[in-house]
Amino acid sequence: MKFSKAVEGMILQESGGGKSESTIQVYRYGLKKLISYLGDVEIESITKEDLQRFFRYLRTDTSLCEATIAVVWRGVRIMFRWAAAELGTERIDKDIPCPKSVSKAVRSYTEKEVYQLLKSVKEGGRNYARDNAVIMLLLDTGMRIGELSRLQISDYDEEKKQVMIRPKGTGHKSFPRIVPLSDQTRSALWKYLATRGSTYDNDRLFLTNDGRPVNRDSMRKMCARAGKRIGMRNVGPHRFRHTFITQYLRNGGDTLTLKSITGIKSDKILQGYAEISQADLAVRHRASSPVTNWKI
Repeated sequence: MKFSKAVEGMILQESGGGKSESTIQVYRYGLKKLISYLGDVEIESITKEDLQRFFRYLRTDTSLCEATIAVVWRGVRIMFRWAAAELGTERIDKDIPCPKSVSKAVRSYTEKEVYQLLKSVKEGGRNYARDNAVIMLLLDTGMRIGELSRLQISDYDEEKKQVMIRPKGTGHKSFPRIVPLSDQTRSALWKYLATRGSTYDNDRLFLTNDGRPVNRDSMRKMCARAGKRIGMRNVGPHRFRHTFITQYLRNGGDTLTLKSITGIKSDKILQGYAEISQADLAVRHRASSPVTNWKI
């Protein structure tokens, strides 16, 4: 059986088993990556060595972060577990641990790139108000893609100039966080909501053209289209989070409030950004120190 056909069967079963749409999207994303790498081969012909080479490729030859690679790995595990039960294939994935990605430098947008992307979105026409508001909100808050896709109309408080970001889970350790918004972002949201028409408090804040809530895939495609129009590669929504965090530290923000705004709990995650900030300090020191300027 062709691998793509087997994927259809697995997705059909998992969808009927009560899995959420976001979980199904995660499975699709990981398995599309594998098909892109191996080709649409017979599922029985795939070997353990093929999977090992695939994950080695993800770690060393792509810009995927560790969390995304873990998502791909999880989708592959679910796929071959299903294939073993339904098709009688071997569990070639069973002894392959979740790979750790090779550490890569944090990539954020430059000021010029952000201006170019906003201009590209405007030239895109039909969805300008929505796409412009999405970019401004991501850049102004550093929120995650999934968090933005879950926003409801009632989460945005125009009077208090803030947005409530809901957690994914509902456990006792999951708390919403309140993030202030700049006047420019509020203006972008006003323009979008004014063109959207009637709304209800429990409606999702951002919708596609056919009225469905935006998701990770639709936001990735929106960013890719904006980048393609101006010849910019590797344009994705998560880089706006990198950009917010990097610029927050560069502009003198402290890590305590940064954690509160972004929902980051681990100091280890902030370490890469802090190193960038330290590099900036070194440059500023060389440019501003009296010892340097006075040529002592």
